[in-house]
Amino acid sequence: MELLFGPKLRQLWSDFDLLAHRDIMAAPNDVFVGNLAAHTTEEQLREVFSVVGAIRNVRILVDKETGRLKGYAFVEYTNADSVNAAIRLLNLTELNDRTIKVSHASGSGGASTAKPGAEGVVDQLPLHEVWDILDAMKTMVEEHTASDLLEEHPQLVAALIQCQKRLGLVGASR
Repeated sequence: MELLFGPKLRQLWSDFDLLAHRDIMAAPNDVFVGNLAAHTTEEQLREVFSVVGAIRNVRILVDKETGRLKGYAFVEYTNADSVNAAIRLLNLTELNDRTIKVSHASGSGGASTAKPGAEGVVDQLPLHEVWDILDAMKTMVEEHTASDLLEEHPQLVAALIQCQKRLGLVGASR
């Protein structure tokens, strides 16, 4: 299945997995930290993020199957002012030669301008990648391997519909 999944669909699934964790894992005073290097440690995150306020907890998410860092974490502060300061001061800064992304975690109650779910993920992709995703899925349908993938990852159905909407292949009200 790995060869048929293709890099674009794997990335799309990874983005949906990330969104699911943001919704499930978020505490009230959490910030979401994305684009972490594989060797980032809890201690490094504590050191960097403690400059804006007292930290209650740091959670780095690890893939259960591989044991490798998933590339994102949550930092829980003791108050909302620290959350806002972390987002203002640390978003798009460098950590371990990577530009990290710091934002409100979904459940933290912070204002978010990002679109939820499939729409938010698909809208961030360049149009040629959206076409590539649909092309990869078409190939999987032709090879009769798509149903297994969609049963295993039902969130991809919404993403594929959003891909078609973005390209104008289906109307928003259909």
